[in-house]
Amino acid sequence: MAAAVVGVAAGPAMAFWTSGGLGLGAAAAGTISAPPSITASSTPGQLDVSLTWTAPTLPTGAVVGYVVTRSGGGPSVYACGSDPDNLLPATPRSCLDSGVPVGTFTYTVTAVLGGWTGTSPASNAVVVTSDASAPTMTLAATSAVNAFLGPNGVNYRLYFRSNQVGSFALAAAVTDSGSGPASATFPAVTATRWTHPAQTVTVGTGSAPTITYTSSTYSWTATASTPSVSTITGRDALANSVTRTVTFRADNTAPGSGALVVNGSTANTAGTATSNNTSGTWNITTLTSYAEVQSTTQSGLASSTLLRESTSLVNGVCGTTWVSPVTVVGPAPVVQTGTGGNCYRYRLTGTDNVGNSASRATVVRVDTTGPTAGALTANATVAASGGTSSSSSTGSWSLTRTDYTDGESGLTSSTLVRTQATVANGVCGAFGTSTTITGTPAQTGVARTCYRYVLTGTNAFGTTSSISTTVVVGPFVTALALTNGGGIAGRATQGDQVVVTYSDALNPSTMCSTWSGAGDQVLNADNQVSVRVNDVAGGDTLTVTATGCTFNLGTVALGSTAYTTSTATFVGAGAARSTVSWSAATRTLTVTLGATTSLALGTVASSTAVLTPSTAVLSTGGLALGGTFSTGSIQQL
Repeated sequence: MAAAVVGVAAGPAMAFWTSGGLGLGAAAAGTISAPPSITASSTPGQLDVSLTWTAPTLPTGAVVGYVVTRSGGGPSVYACGSDPDNLLPATPRSCLDSGVPVGTFTYTVTAVLGGWTGTSPASNAVVVTSDASAPTMTLAATSAVNAFLGPNGVNYRLYFRSNQVGSFALAAAVTDSGSGPASATFPAVTATRWTHPAQTVTVGTGSAPTITYTSSTYSWTATASTPSVSTITGRDALANSVTRTVTFRADNTAPGSGALVVNGSTANTAGTATSNNTSGTWNITTLTSYAEVQSTTQSGLASSTLLRESTSLVNGVCGTTWVSPVTVVGPAPVVQTGTGGNCYRYRLTGTDNVGNSASRATVVRVDTTGPTAGALTANATVAASGGTSSSSSTGSWSLTRTDYTDGESGLTSSTLVRTQATVANGVCGAFGTSTTITGTPAQTGVARTCYRYVLTGTNAFGTTSSISTTVVVGPFVTALALTNGGGIAGRATQGDQVVVTYSDALNPSTMCSTWSGAGDQVLNADNQVSVRVNDVAGGDTLTVTATGCTFNLGTVALGSTAYTTSTATFVGAGAARSTVSWSAATRTLTVTLGATTSLALGTVASSTAVLTPSTAVLSTGGLALGGTFSTGSIQQL
């Protein structure tokens, strides 16, 4: 501590004399003023006080010295190494008072010129504190690539992927409320394939009491060895220090334990698991996140994420560009929906803090519709999904077909099959064994038989689409006979018969409006049935009518113009009457000609008779008669 102040008088400006040489002598009279002000400042935790002051007003050429005095906490003492015998020079008008005890002080500065003095007013009060405490420090890794800094008690572990290239920097946040942070020291790393020099960083970011000092980049290349423990040192302005160790750990192991089951398919690491869906709705039934606990060898789990993406499904193949990523959140079960013609990929990925990752995936292929564009026509009738029907009176018909396609899951087959069943009273029975039809060959069938055609398309997911149509052969005329009843062969006379046999049981009421039931029927009243042989230029015809009944037979073309030269009507009464009878058992309609008064009848050696049945006549199953029947060229009546 400086000696107690003596011999320097404080007070107003005094007169002075200047002299030349070493002796005193009168030269000139004058004054010396006091310095106008002095300013003191200190840094918390440092036992130093910085002082600056302003110069007094001096005569030209005068040279002054200064004495600084500290007051407070006891007797006043000289400061900055000054005293009356050791004046501070005229410039720079500042000094550092070192070794100041803890306390609150003010300062004055006295200008000295010869035997005269001038003392400034007291400075501002300044507080001096000591700093014997070490700073604190925390570390963080910045710009980390394949690296992670984790805790190890109050110290740290630096995990890194030794099989990859990587880098990081260490940021040391030094905190000191005393003298304030000053630096951080980072030692060199000399391990194989590592790069980092020893360095002390004195310029940081932030402001007291915490300043962060960041190292240069630590880097390594693949197959790097594991460095030894590195000690980072933080210091304050009084060289108090704190250390933290960084222990290096290689971590090349990905997280484990992840599990995923979607639409019944277990995801695998190869990403080849696939399932099919036809409803547009499915479930995630198992969702177990990846796990990794931070330890001496593992950096710990950073994330476990389930991502769903989609792409198109074309002919059973998923596209290669996956879009519309969506994060799916558990827990399971999680209901999922999608649209046909798309693939949905589910990828569960676990990543640890240094970037090691593991994933497993499964794909759901969605096709909610069956094959399309199939078409079939049989017997000039278009097939439909609900089935259609047509009748054939000829026993032959044609087919056309267009096979199914499926642009989503892909078509596996488009097959046309034909089955047949017997007809009972116009109703098809049970269909039997199917026959596969290739192409569109001409079709034939026999009377009183149903032929059903089914075109079926099947896609890769087992979904089918089908259309069908049934061809019913009959009811139709299976036989026509114009027989001689004992008169002149080849001429229409009393007793001749027209006998029509049908392929199926008919509804009698559709032949004659007054017939009822399903049994045998007859029209045999006097003058009730009229059979006419009509003179027609293109060929004579035979028709039948009845009184009290709308009778439906159709028209028999006789195949010659020589049967009559005018209309001949066969009616009669008693034994000479015309009649009509229906036999349900034999499905036969018999028309017998009665007497006639016509003299215009001619004889025909042979002709071809053709019956065109009335479409009003229906089978017991409600089907209309179809087609025509020809006798061939024989002698008729």
